[in-house]
Amino acid sequence: MVQILENIKKIRKEKGYSQEYVASKLEMTQSGFAQIERGERGLLFYILEQIAQVFEMDICEVINFHKKIEQKISYNEKVYIQIEVDKEAKEQVLNIIYGRNNVQVTNNK
Repeated sequence: MVQILENIKKIRKEKGYSQEYVASKLEMTQSGFAQIERGERGLLFYILEQIAQVFEMDICEVINFHKKIEQKISYNEKVYIQIEVDKEAKEQVLNIIYGRNNVQVTNNK
């Protein structure tokens, strides 16, 4: 349950929503919604459904949001790959890496 509450808070912040905004959409007070986020007030299923609607997400996406974050990859990261190939395969590998068309990959083993 704690993970779901953390997900709700992260999603809300990622979308740029204030507690007041979400609370108003749920027709509750800001302090009531804050209590839900902090786990001081029970999160009923129908409220989770409403929160997911406010976020324009499926309930499963809200529940599993932390897994999505863990899977994000930064495209600014540098990756170094060392591949050992014989001279004949070198051109094939370079063609694959640089996206050249008409590349055929063969396995001679």
